[in-house]
Amino acid sequence: MKRLWIIIPFAAIAFFVGRYFWHIPDLQVGTKVPNIQTNIINGRAFDLHEFAKDKVVLIEFWGSWCPPCRAANKKLVKIYDKYNKRGYEGFDSFEIVSIALETYEDDWKGAIMKDQLKWQYHIFQDDRMNSELAKEFGITEIPSNYLINSEGVIIGVNMTDQQVKKYLVDHLVPGK
Repeated sequence: MKRLWIIIPFAAIAFFVGRYFWHIPDLQVGTKVPNIQTNIINGRAFDLHEFAKDKVVLIEFWGSWCPPCRAANKKLVKIYDKYNKRGYEGFDSFEIVSIALETYEDDWKGAIMKDQLKWQYHIFQDDRMNSELAKEFGITEIPSNYLINSEGVIIGVNMTDQQVKKYLVDHLVPGK
């Protein structure tokens, strides 16, 4: 019994360290993000590299079936409302591209409406973590995100809402 009390803390530490490294996406800060060429929710063609010019873009991987994702959506809506069309040093605006890793398209569309996701750049990927974009971006767990600059270079990975907000505030043009 005494050995069990020694083993349990080490097992817990190993579990959390392993989970941390499992959650880190393959792409890291300083690398160019893969291009996404697909259709968004309204059927329009979308090209991430073209879209990102003159913008900072948060690429948010989420799912309608994921409670932490839905909670994160509420925070992202507030950030988007406050910082979308502000004046920035080095870029024109802040945008969000949501990539839903789903099984059913109707659930995804319902969650967008219910969570009031106001941005128009929503991408559906079926087969959840086995989807093409999840594999290409190295997503193993959601929510996951990448913040990219106007050149398509990753400047943040799995940032919290507070970290995204700080980045935006730090780049606001004074007086705007």
